[in-house]
Order: sequence, then structure tokens, then C-alpha cells
Amino acid sequence: MQPNYLYMESKNQIDEKLRGELQHLCEEESQVTIHCSILTYTFEELRIWKSTSLIDQNSGGKSVLTHAENIPFYPQWKSCKKGEHHFTLFFKGLPKECEMFDLFEDIPEFGGFFKENIQRNSTDVYHITL
Repeated sequence: MQPNYLYMESKNQIDEKLRGELQHLCEEESQVTIHCSILTYTFEELRIWKSTSLIDQNSGGKSVLTHAENIPFYPQWKSCKKGEHHFTLFFKGLPKECEMFDLFEDIPEFGGFFKENIQRNSTDVYHITL
């Protein structure tokens, strides 16, 4: 008995709507890691707000902050002596088409973190100075 190639071909095709949903899930499951360093000149306190996001410069789409290491979330503070301090931020994945993005801590007070024009790379792991 010969296989029915026409049947096999149509069975393996994925509906375009489903393909789009699967692509969206793959993008959501990806992650962006940003290793940050900041130089303090006096005794300071640091924290990060959960409203921090990555903003795709092309589409304006946002990738939300999912986790932070070595820096507490608002309202907690971390006391830091004068010197260089390091922390890592984890975000949901950026859109596949994104080539450049900004890190923006959207907070209701002065002094939020902001780093613009971060060039996208193939690993989605970045080292920045704030």
C-alpha cells in the first residue's frame, strides 16, 4: 500500500492563526537579561520598580520586568557604600523584529533608571552602565 502524500502534506500544514499564536508564545517564553553596573559617589540606597520595562524603539512595544537579582523591588531599599554596584534584571522577550530598545523605569518620582539606544544582539544578554 502506497502512502497518501497529499493527505500527509495537508495534515502537516499549520493554520496561519495558530502559527501566529505559537510565534507569540515563543517570543513570550524568551527572555532578555541585562547585567547592570552603577557607580555611586556617596552612600546611597538603590531599588527597582516593577514598572521597569524594555521599549522597542521601532514598535513601542514593552517587555516587562519579571525578576531582579541583587537589587530589591520597591518599596524595599538596598544600602550601598561608595563604589561600583552590580545587579541583574530579567525581562520577557523582545519582539523578533526589534533592533534597538530602551530600558525605562517608569516611576512617579525623580531618578528612575533610563538607558536608551541599546543595540539588540543575538544572545539577548547585555551589560550596561547606568
